[in-house]
Amino acid sequence: MVWCRLLVRDTTTIAELHAIIQLAFGWSDDHLHQLLIYGKAYGIAYIGGASFADDPHTVRLADFRFRVGERFFYEYNFYVPWRHEIRLEQILPARTGQRYPVCIGGARAAPPEGCAGPNAFLEERQEHHSLAVIERLLALIDNPDDYLDPHEELRRLRYWAGVNRCDRRGINRRLREDPEPACDDEVNA
Repeated sequence: MVWCRLLVRDTTTIAELHAIIQLAFGWSDDHLHQLLIYGKAYGIAYIGGASFADDPHTVRLADFRFRVGERFFYEYNFYVPWRHEIRLEQILPARTGQRYPVCIGGARAAPPEGCAGPNAFLEERQEHHSLAVIERLLALIDNPDDYLDPHEELRRLRYWAGVNRCDRRGINRRLREDPEPACDDEVNA
């Protein structure tokens, strides 16, 4: 299972939560999405895509009055459905000077955005076991001209070499690059 534990402010909007998830997964927001909360769909409307009744830039997490343990869903790429369960684990007081959002834990790397869904990801993961990655890396070193783009192949192999770990530092670096001020509000974990 791939999971990520994020601390976010209770003032985080639906639009901001979508951006936070995209950053945490290292995705580029190339597909349609929606959050399903209490049976209602929320998200950012795009031409030719789904429309939503509420403005995602004004609906805040605090508006839902979640209780600890409650869950809702984030769906991304309707063609190849990625369905993420989001669970509120704790409600904590914010730490003064702490920047939010922040990743405080996780397991395994997020699937590549272009992957054809959960089953395709699992199949690719089996194909790219440690020995296969090493063999492909050696082949790349021995014959880089055999590859149309050796640098792209190296990036792919790097991903698969680390697929079994969560790069919390990388997630937090991406989250920091998205400017958001420190706050003193309540925090949802």
